[in-house]
Amino acid sequence: MYSTMKVPTFNPSAPDGFTINEPAKVLTKLQRFAQAGAGHTYFLFDFDRTLTTSKHTGDNTTTWEIMHGLLPLEGQKTNNAIRDKYLSLESAGLLSSEDSHRWLSSQLDLHKMHGTSAQNIKRAAKAVRLRDGSREVFDACSEAHIPTVILSAGIRDIIELIMAEHSIHPSELLSVKLQFASNGRIIGWDKDSTVLANNKRETVKQQLSHITAARPYVVLIGDTTDDARMVDGDDTVLRVRVWDPQEGERSDAYLKQSFKAGYDMVVDEDLSPLAPLISWLNGVRG
Repeated sequence: MYSTMKVPTFNPSAPDGFTINEPAKVLTKLQRFAQAGAGHTYFLFDFDRTLTTSKHTGDNTTTWEIMHGLLPLEGQKTNNAIRDKYLSLESAGLLSSEDSHRWLSSQLDLHKMHGTSAQNIKRAAKAVRLRDGSREVFDACSEAHIPTVILSAGIRDIIELIMAEHSIHPSELLSVKLQFASNGRIIGWDKDSTVLANNKRETVKQQLSHITAARPYVVLIGDTTDDARMVDGDDTVLRVRVWDPQEGERSDAYLKQSFKAGYDMVVDEDLSPLAPLISWLNGVRG
């Protein structure tokens, strides 16, 4: 049903570096995107495990894992208990929006109580490398004047530090924003900036209308099955999943899960195959 295609340059009939579900359907979609043109397209990225990878960062792959490592041992134990409680609900498909808010609040209140500092956050963020090819993708979008949006249920402050370290500047970054006291300790967060794993679609509708109204076509890049639902639509959404399987998960099972969730393509750990796609959408034919 799906096939792995390897060719030296971007060819919509056989894109290099992607494993594709229903190639004929994806080809039709790619042609529709090309006809619309780069001026009607934007790129929407998740962040944790999409632009980061354990290949480079080990246990500090996500912004929440970075925050966890800054807590004292007592705080880490409490945080583990909080995470386990809500992960069990999520795994059972029982995690409500209210639960997600409580999960976020419990974790951030813990950092407020222990006084996690902006200085330590900055130091930890400097050690994070992005997934290979990330810089090339954002540079290609910039050259093609295609807006780039990062939509993350992680921590905006950490994402900003990591992106700045790699000289990457997304057009929009939507994620929870921390608040600090004059001494640099966390005292809270901006409630209006809250992004949860299960409210991303609503966030796009509410906060990105200035982009989506003029650019109805979106290339969506995520790592979880839930990320595939960050935006509505089929013909106007090209869904690309980044290879980030759980330990012991087989490639055939991962691909089957990806395509069942609605992804059109799966790209390997390296994001560089996306750069030729961007040039092609911008009318640069290899």
